[in-house]
Amino acid sequence: MGRYASEKAEFDELAKKFFEAHGYEAKMLGARWADVVAWNEAKREFAIIEVKGPWEADADVNYRYESSNHYLGGKTRKDLWELLKQESFAIECPGICRLIAFTITHQLYTYWKRSKEHPNKFQSKPDSGISPHDIKAFLVSPVERRRITAAVLEFLWRSQMIGESSVRDEGRICVADIRYPDA
Repeated sequence: MGRYASEKAEFDELAKKFFEAHGYEAKMLGARWADVVAWNEAKREFAIIEVKGPWEADADVNYRYESSNHYLGGKTRKDLWELLKQESFAIECPGICRLIAFTITHQLYTYWKRSKEHPNKFQSKPDSGISPHDIKAFLVSPVERRRITAAVLEFLWRSQMIGESSVRDEGRICVADIRYPDA
């Protein structure tokens, strides 16, 4: 197993354990969808979790998803970067800023929207009855990226692209709870 693959597995496992410690039944997917999904019966909450590890340091401004994907606020990565690039945190850490911002507004948002369209696709129990309202989005990344993650969330909130969201630390990871506007 190469370095990337071992670190990827390690951070996916850290995310899985975080959610399990908070009452979720979690599962790593390792597919072209979210990295981890989790169900909390008591909260009636289905979590879509994208994990970014320390090896991921930037995201391409020009990358475009296929037409079936969703863009938060209708903004492409290029549009969003034009808004973000003058912010002090983006000037300081442009690569990490792009990675966090594009993950929240494009990749994770697409997974969240698709799961709302097909809420029972990944349910672990046939009788769990996930409704679109039960689906929540989370971003997990190294704790060292907490400040940039919080700054990106604050920027997106001020820009009215997301609702008030939060970030918390747990050991080596930070977990961002993202509230999309049509939640």
